[in-house]
Parts: sequence; structure tokens; C-alpha cells
Amino acid sequence: MEVGQPSVGAPKAVLDAAHASLDACGRGETTLGYTVADGTDALRGRIAQFYKDRYGVTVDEDAVMVTTGSSAAFVLAGQIVRMGTRHTLNLILLIRVSV
Repeated sequence: MEVGQPSVGAPKAVLDAAHASLDACGRGETTLGYTVADGTDALRGRIAQFYKDRYGVTVDEDAVMVTTGSSAAFVLAGQIVRMGTRHTLNLILLIRVSV
């Protein structure tokens, strides 16, 4: 996870999904593992689609990076800026996803 302490607990839907996943793992139906570091293709695609639907902006899903929190996003943005002129940082979008 990330350093910090959230001020509120996890939403019920998130807790229910976590319980269901752990229960399925306990029954041997699945294993717990890591997801890809930049977010799944489906999630990044849906975020890109959200920006098209909501704001009329075309965002390439390959340009979407999902982080575990704003701290990780700021570190990522800093690394992009330090890479120099070959790379361009056009826009940093911080999205709070609520369930």
C-alpha cells in the first residue's frame, strides 16, 4: 500500500469484495497475486473512456497510469519531469475513485 492514514474506513462495497476474494482464496478457487503496476488494461481503458464521455477529451489508454495514491503519482510525475526534454508531461490527472 502507501504511507499514510486515511481519515475514513473503506467503503462497504470494497470490504465486501475483499472478503469475497479472501473467502474464494481460502476455498482454493483462486490465488491472491499482484496486478500489473500501471493498472489493468480494462481499468486504464475505462478511465480513458470516462474522460472522453465526461469531458470530450481523447486520452490514449497507454498514457493512463494508475497509482495506489497521490504520493505515488507525485513521485511518478517527478520522475517524468527529471527525464528531460525527450518526454513531455502534458497533464497530471488525480482521480479519486469512490465506490
